Amino acid sequence: MSLNKTPFEAAVKQAEAHVSKAAASQREADRDLEQLNELYERGVLSKVELENGQLNQRRANADHEAAQASLTQAKYNLEHSVITAPFDGLVLDVRVKPFESVNNVVSVMPLISIAEKGKYTAVTLVSLSIANQLKIGSNSQVKIGKNTYRGTVSSVAFEPQENNKQEKRYEIQIMFDSGGKLIRGGETAVVSF
Repeated sequence: MSLNKTPFEAAVKQAEAHVSKAAASQREADRDLEQLNELYERGVLSKVELENGQLNQRRANADHEAAQASLTQAKYNLEHSVITAPFDGLVLDVRVKPFESVNNVVSVMPLISIAEKGKYTAVTLVSLSIANQLKIGSNSQVKIGKNTYRGTVSSVAFEPQENNKQEKRYEIQIMFDSGGKLIRGGETAVVSF
C-alpha cells in the first residue's frame, strides 16, 4: 500500500533547498569570521565585533544542522510512504479506497488487514482444570479434516467466557503452521494437548 508521494517528494525538495541555503550561509559566516579574526589581530576591530562574528557563525552552523535534520526527516517520511507487509501473506480486508483521504490523527483505524501465509490460530474453549495445566508455549495438535498440524499454545484466557452452561469455559488459542495449505476461517478443528 502506498500513500500519495507528491507531498513527501515536495518536502524532500524543500528540505534540500533549506540545506543548500544553510550551507551557503555557513560558508559566508566562516569567511566573515576569518576576516574578522584578521582585523582583530591587527587591532582594527573591537572584541565585541569579533564575538558577534563568532555568534553569527554558531547560528549559521546550528541552522545548517537543523536543515540537515529536516532533510533526514523528509527522506524518512518519503521512504515510509510505501507500506510493505513484513511477511508473505494474504490480504483479508481492505478498508480504504484508492485515493481516499486518511487521517489517523483523530482516530486510528487499520487500513488493511493481512495474515501471514500458512500461519493460523485455532481457538477452543476448555474447562478450568485443563486451562490450569496449559502454559503459553505448550505443545498441541490441531486436526482439520484429514490433516494434523503441530501447534503451540499462544494464549490462555484468564477469565471464563460468558455462557449459559454451569461449567466455566476458558478460551485457548493455538498457533500452527499449515505448511502453505490454505485453511479458511471458521473451519472445524479438533485440538488435543
